[in-house]
Amino acid sequence: MDETEIPLTPDTPILTVHVDNSSNESVDDSLIDKSPDTASNGEFVSILLIGKAGSGKSTAGNIISGNVAFDVSPIAQLVTTECQEENIRINDVQVKLVDTPGFFNLKFENSIVQEKLGEYLKTHRHMFPLIFVLCIQNGVRFTKEDEDVIKYIEENFGSRVFQNLIVVFTGTGSMIYNNKDTHKEDMPKWFEKLQQRVEQRTFYFQNDTSENDNKVALFLATCQKLLKTQ
Repeated sequence: MDETEIPLTPDTPILTVHVDNSSNESVDDSLIDKSPDTASNGEFVSILLIGKAGSGKSTAGNIISGNVAFDVSPIAQLVTTECQEENIRINDVQVKLVDTPGFFNLKFENSIVQEKLGEYLKTHRHMFPLIFVLCIQNGVRFTKEDEDVIKYIEENFGSRVFQNLIVVFTGTGSMIYNNKDTHKEDMPKWFEKLQQRVEQRTFYFQNDTSENDNKVALFLATCQKLLKTQ
């Protein structure tokens, strides 16, 4: 069993995946290079939805895609057990959305989530560079698990991941934090630091509201801007 480094940004390998070389499976290296009219100029956007179980990753994916691309559950249970993707086109931009199993779920350990995510990225190198979307359930107080997800992301993807990371709140609850909130003393220190590291790139998607269309357009424009700086 060897180790293969997956480049999540064009010049920095920051995820190590264990690869079983006994199987003759290989990845076409030609897929790693992007042509000028794809991801390099933002006309092709690959989005990886990550977060803890029940954080609204599938809901965020459905709001961005404008349709029911991923299954969701009305109760707090794990629905996404494997990485799933949806390819859509929004205003002449090709978008690949990838929903992922949540951390801290009741079905398997975080190490299994890491393995599933690593194997998917290993076989989808053509998606890089990626936009990482950290999903957080709105209207619910932060927990230690929320903080641990941030630590997990940095430990496994490296500190540069925050250059390509956007925070998305989903749900129907009232907003606990927004960028105009003057009561920032109520915000956890780790989340305040996260906001600084992602340069305040935070979006709020409310379930089943017409306001999401404008928010999605702004969200996608933010993704394109990040990719054009790669």
